[in-house]
Amino acid sequence: MTQTTLLVFARAAGLMARAPGFSHPSIPAVVRAAFALALAFAESPFVAPARRLDTAALAFAIAGDAAIGAAIGFGASLLYDGAYYAGRTIDDYLGVRGSVPGANVTSSQAYGRLWSYAFLAAFVLLDGWVPLIDAFAGSFAHVAAGAAIGAADWTRFALALPATILRAAMLVAAPAIAVAATVQLGLAAISRVVPRFASFSLAFPVVFGSALAVAAATLPIAARLGAQPWLVLPWATAR
Repeated sequence: MTQTTLLVFARAAGLMARAPGFSHPSIPAVVRAAFALALAFAESPFVAPARRLDTAALAFAIAGDAAIGAAIGFGASLLYDGAYYAGRTIDDYLGVRGSVPGANVTSSQAYGRLWSYAFLAAFVLLDGWVPLIDAFAGSFAHVAAGAAIGAADWTRFALALPATILRAAMLVAAPAIAVAATVQLGLAAISRVVPRFASFSLAFPVVFGSALAVAAATLPIAARLGAQPWLVLPWATAR
């Protein structure tokens, strides 16, 4: 294995460590390494040869390329992490996690897992990984193998991360929370006229059902979003 192939492998390994789906703990490390190795051998012939480095410089270059690959994967996973946090927000708003403590649902993640699985399924089944691989291949045109990214670019990248994940979470959670809030306000208005409607046992299933209906109606939209990851890269803005 040449130094160039080794550097490409380091960047691919960093990508596989943080890419959507591949970063899940259920994926064995050997599977990630195998995908990274295959990606390195497929891409290295198209990468300009790196200058000859001594052992110490090569070690630093490998670490730098691994960090760049991890940044690509982490930036691509923001949409899917945001979908998960959106679901957790819906769970908290509806009171799913704390409403029935005797039923052992205090750590329930109903909507969180629903949206996370929906977006990841779209990523895998609808070729959402293609833009990610294209971004990996194009990264060598922006940052050559063995090269480094400037501090200003890393700072801009770090500042874009929270804004992007918050935008994704709000995009996914807003419809369900808006409908649930509207239903709650409607029930509150009715309960002023008919006090029987003030019962929590009646209000909770109505609000939960309305949020579930919104989730079912927006799943096709989520599938389209999941197939188009928002790529936040150290040398570019979110897309």
